[in-house]
Amino acid sequence: MIRDAPAPTHVRRRTAAKPHAAPSICALVQVVSAEEAEYASLLIDLDVRRQRVTDLEAEIAPLLNAFETFERTYDARIGPVQRELREIEQKIAEFEAKIARIHARMVADPDGLLGDLFSREELAEIGDLFGIDTSEWHDEEQARFEHQRFYQHAEDFAPPPPRRRFSEAIEIEMRALYHTLARRFHPDLARDEQDRERRQSFMRRVNAAWQERDLQTLRDLCHQTERDQPEWRQRSVHEQVVWARDERSRLDQTVARLVAKLQHLRASSTLPLWTNPALAETVIIRRLAHFTAELDIAKMRLATVQDAFRKALASFALDVA
Repeated sequence: MIRDAPAPTHVRRRTAAKPHAAPSICALVQVVSAEEAEYASLLIDLDVRRQRVTDLEAEIAPLLNAFETFERTYDARIGPVQRELREIEQKIAEFEAKIARIHARMVADPDGLLGDLFSREELAEIGDLFGIDTSEWHDEEQARFEHQRFYQHAEDFAPPPPRRRFSEAIEIEMRALYHTLARRFHPDLARDEQDRERRQSFMRRVNAAWQERDLQTLRDLCHQTERDQPEWRQRSVHEQVVWARDERSRLDQTVARLVAKLQHLRASSTLPLWTNPALAETVIIRRLAHFTAELDIAKMRLATVQDAFRKALASFALDVA
């Protein structure tokens, strides 16, 4: 018996539903060029160096102030004695030179044929010194000679030549730098009172450099403030990198100069006197006593050499009479 085969049944399998894919997002990422990265790094370097300059100036300022205070005190207390001592020593040297002239003339011209030994001005000084009238001591021939010599050498009394001017190119550059800085930092362009004070302080530096004809300072001021220009952001990255490199080099030189200055101040043998008023007072008192004693000795030497000059002059007058 043949059985009919069962009719095929269709089995429907249930498949898992596929999840819907999330929409893709395309983000725009800014690509930093090598020059932009270098410029950002250079700005950090500049901030570090500027802070170093500020720190060094803060270390130097009190040392300089202490030194200047000590120098003013020293000069006020000892300076007058030193200056008087130098003046007396100069007078001693002048009298000794006059004595040597008298002795040389007495040997070379015992008969007094060579005319006056001293000029009219020197005779007037001798008369004032010894309280005598020397107006008739001057030979008329010698007077005519000196009168002629005065006009021959009148150029020696001409006013000094005007201040040397720079080349035309440097003059043009200096004017251009000054005008650029004046436009960049004119106080009338200030945004507020603090900005005005900053601009006024900067312009004082600019004006001082202009008055002193200091081209290098004008260049430095113009270079270090180039970023303050309104059109700075319109410049290419390459130009900004070049500026930052130059500014870093300039700041490195400034740091080196300040470090050397600080080392020089700290190495000074008189540094303890700047920072210790009691020690400075002790040293000043001792130095004052020393120079006062030297001044007393110099005064005695001056009196001695004046007396020797008086005798030599009297002897010379007798020989030529």
